[in-house]
Amino acid sequence: MIGGLQGDFGDLDIKYLKQNISKLKNCPQKLLCVIKNPVTQYLPVNSRKIGFSYSSEKSIPMRDYVAAVSDDVDLVFVVGAMAHGKISNDYTDDFIFLAIH
Repeated sequence: MIGGLQGDFGDLDIKYLKQNISKLKNCPQKLLCVIKNPVTQYLPVNSRKIGFSYSSEKSIPMRDYVAAVSDDVDLVFVVGAMAHGKISNDYTDDFIFLAIH
């Protein structure tokens, strides 16, 4: 059943991405909005950008990672959807693999 839903979702996703916005029917609230590059213009100025990557050598529980960062730094988490490799960008400060303990 999920396979069929996944295909339907993919078709809808492409349709709405071409329009650069995704909304629910009969609801004015946006679910997704495509933004223009550079992405960094939308991020807090004093932020640490962390990418999630399965291939990262740094394996750490999220709670421990967040606890080690000072309170005056905003955290921005970059999530990619890929089977191999890691997010390719020049604005990520660190890459971690989330350990499940």
